[in-house]
Amino acid sequence: MPTTTELATSIMKRIGVLDPRENPSANDAADVIAVMNSVYETEKELGRFNWTLTSIPTRYREWFYTYVGFFVQPRFGVQTVTADDAMFAMRKMSALNEQKQDPRSSPVTDY
Repeated sequence: MPTTTELATSIMKRIGVLDPRENPSANDAADVIAVMNSVYETEKELGRFNWTLTSIPTRYREWFYTYVGFFVQPRFGVQTVTADDAMFAMRKMSALNEQKQDPRSSPVTDY
């Protein structure tokens, strides 16, 4: 599972303030982590997230990066994620949250 710094790095890459091979400064990572924690706690209290921040299921990650990126980008003076993008990401995460997950690791086939 990714650490909070790895999540922050992915979010910064999503909004275009880091190159693919670049790592954030400690201050930039701390700023993103603070916003990410705030967004996460708010959404968790509303019942939208049923996982811990450091155990985000893979199927949620890209949408989470986009959603949090919307709230982070003003700190870096960029506008790459629109409000529509953020709302679409939240709707996708909500839809994924409502889907039942098969706890078995192998796919089920009905023959």
